[in-house]
Amino acid sequence: MCIIGRKAVCHSGCLFVLEISRTRRPATPAGAIGAEFATQEGRGPAVKKLLLVALVALGGFFVYRQVQADRAEQDLWTEATDPVPAGAR
Repeated sequence: MCIIGRKAVCHSGCLFVLEISRTRRPATPAGAIGAEFATQEGRGPAVKKLLLVALVALGGFFVYRQVQADRAEQDLWTEATDPVPAGAR
């Protein structure tokens, strides 16, 4: 990184000193649309896969809860409609 120059800016009574520097990476041309997102282009499929896995896990959790609720209701009906009282066994 090389420092090109300094510039002092006064903003509401405070003095700021800015260093203007240039990195080794060339600047993006002004006409290149979406060039700033070129480094994140490869992350799209990974994020989609992660969201898909999260949705599948969430769906599995809700199916598990529904199965547990159905089992509890079935056990309750079995106990309520049992011809032999629980204390007589």
